[in-house]
Amino acid sequence: MKMILCIGLAALTTGLRGQSTDAWDLKTLMQGALEGNYELAIANYEAELTELELGDPTSELLPQINFTSSYFNYLLEVPQYIFTGEEGSIISGGTGVQNYPVELGLKHNLTADLSLRQRIFDVRFFGREVGKNELANLSNSRFDEKKNEVATEVAETYYRLKWVQSNQAIIAFNVERLNQLMAIVRRQISNQMATPFDSARLSKEIRALAIRDQQVADNRALLLRRLRQLCKLPLDVETNLLTSLEAPLLAPTPSTEIVVSPQAKTLNYAVSLNELQQKATRLSGVPTLDVFGHLFLQSQSPSINVIGDGFWNNLSTLGLQLSVPIYNGEKLHRETQKLKLEASLLELQRQRLSEGELLQLQRLQSDLQFERSNLLLEEDWLQQLTGELDLQQRRFEQQLIGISELLQSQSDVSASQQKINQHLLEIRLIEIAVLKAQGLLAESILANEE
Repeated sequence: MKMILCIGLAALTTGLRGQSTDAWDLKTLMQGALEGNYELAIANYEAELTELELGDPTSELLPQINFTSSYFNYLLEVPQYIFTGEEGSIISGGTGVQNYPVELGLKHNLTADLSLRQRIFDVRFFGREVGKNELANLSNSRFDEKKNEVATEVAETYYRLKWVQSNQAIIAFNVERLNQLMAIVRRQISNQMATPFDSARLSKEIRALAIRDQQVADNRALLLRRLRQLCKLPLDVETNLLTSLEAPLLAPTPSTEIVVSPQAKTLNYAVSLNELQQKATRLSGVPTLDVFGHLFLQSQSPSINVIGDGFWNNLSTLGLQLSVPIYNGEKLHRETQKLKLEASLLELQRQRLSEGELLQLQRLQSDLQFERSNLLLEEDWLQQLTGELDLQQRRFEQQLIGISELLQSQSDVSASQQKINQHLLEIRLIEIAVLKAQGLLAESILANEE
């Protein structure tokens, strides 16, 4: 069976005239897909955007430096302070005026303030690096999920394409046999040993195979175009796929080692991040201590030339500020409740995923064993059918049987060949599903020695 398929595929490849051909194995195609895939590039940007949107919960612990400057003009008159009673009488220089006005400043004013504020005590300092690491882990895990999906589509498309090519080889092989049989029938007709109906029936079978071959070719073209898109291959280059449909992705006895899937890793990181967010929310009510400084300069002038004619005052300060949150309404309570609900939801999702993955792996292992057993059974059956077809061919040439019996025997062989192809495809797809569930698909293919 493998020899038949290899011969057919070789003929199929060499029959593609007028096109240059590049040979690729699955490992090389996977490398190209993971390096230049649009989906992964988008996922990488989305991961960075998510990290920026979530932000560093302790970013406010960094130094805050600001500079402000302003100019203002008293349009009507300079503000005054009224000294009354004895103070007014003294300030008025003994004139006896009880209410004496004094201007506060000059008409034109300019201020410049360079401020620095640094938090020197906040318990959130201690969880800063942990929070940054969890954000990075969450982003990387989400990227790995997308990478796993891309690897899955590449592998499934590749093996579906190999399956289609194998079917084309089977069709080509059967057409060749029917053409040989047609030559025999025509000789028999000329010798009045067969009827024209036998020739017409063979012609009908050949035309049916030609229609089927066109359908398969159209499917192959679509799959090949998608594979080229995924792997960034030139669209005008015919691709010869080297990795065989028969080459297994898993060992006959799969490893029982427990592997955490990318989805499970993402949920685990999300749970850890949620715990840190809850802790940070609770600690937002803890007192904090800041050091602050202001380099504050003020110029006042009776004219618009505030810098040249102004009187400058240096009002710079340096100090400490203790902040003790006492009550902020329901804000803290609502944030805490929201994070607790998110934690409960994440835990339920994690449990559901864990149970679902276990059942999925058990089902996949059972399906894999079923398909492998059916493949061995069908391969044994094909050997018997092939021997029977050779016997029927000789009987037909000796006119011991009619064309119907021979065509039925050939149809049985073709059906068995297609079943073997289908079993091989199902086995590869199940193996892909197993490795995808474990998050090991891309690594397994890249580590494989062709």
